[in-house]
Amino acid sequence: MTRYPSIAVLVVGLVFALGSHGFVIADDTPLKDPLTGREYFVYLPTKVDPAKTYWLVVGVHGYKGNGKGAGGLTGWADKYDCIVVGPSFPNEGYQGLAHQSDEQLIAVAKEIGKTHKLHPKLFIAGFSGGSQYAHRFMLKHPELVAGCAAHSGGTWETGGVNPRASSIPFVMSCGENDTAKSFPEAAYGRLDWAKLFEAEAKQAGFFMDSMFFPKVGHSQCNEAKQMTEECFLVATDLIPYYQGVLDEVPKLERKRKKEEALELAQKARDREPLSENGLSSKVIASAREKLDPIIERLTKAKKRAK
Repeated sequence: MTRYPSIAVLVVGLVFALGSHGFVIADDTPLKDPLTGREYFVYLPTKVDPAKTYWLVVGVHGYKGNGKGAGGLTGWADKYDCIVVGPSFPNEGYQGLAHQSDEQLIAVAKEIGKTHKLHPKLFIAGFSGGSQYAHRFMLKHPELVAGCAAHSGGTWETGGVNPRASSIPFVMSCGENDTAKSFPEAAYGRLDWAKLFEAEAKQAGFFMDSMFFPKVGHSQCNEAKQMTEECFLVATDLIPYYQGVLDEVPKLERKRKKEEALELAQKARDREPLSENGLSSKVIASAREKLDPIIERLTKAKKRAK
């Protein structure tokens, strides 16, 4: 299966500055969330546009970690012109959303939203302990999540997934050599548990991509990182783009701008996926099924008009 070429992670150093909305932020300078008083770290694009509505990206740390570095996603702030946040959760229990850790993230998002325009939904990603938190947050709060990437979790929320989360772009993975239990009392090893969750999610009709990587242990390989990036782009760019096109084409038809409608539909149909078999290929295939009859109808109308 073809994925992206290797994606270099660009770590952005932010100089202590006063943002255009009055939001003071420094590189790796901790802030305190208003609900629990725990630390979180915010990474802004180099240039902040006060008129822009930003996507909030949550990078969840692993066990015994903290929010500094946002799980390796700091470089996304400039790469994708988004706002990246790394909350510090209490290491015992956050994986299962204990100790108000989900409410903590909601409070952090609201706090950032006071000084920057944000989309109503966030993108969340995590590896290992961060994966456990990320997918559970998605399942518990699907109305707040635009997309989710969860890799190599030590536990998974098996036994009944929330069907309200099924339409959220979701990717998951695990190394085939990552077979150990994350703690002695765990019901399953990482790989077995991931496959059980994958089966439940697919049975529930989740919009997802899952991979199990040969010769990979408990580490986040480049392919897993590429899955995360594709999921983000699908959730924040590709899906909104096609929704916009499918809304705009009928409007142009009603305004008798059929040639313009045809050009827009054809351009959308010709867009290439980001990978051969990932989420983007599924979105584009679905969009083409809707666009093809529209293009056929408009093409015939154009020929009749000549």
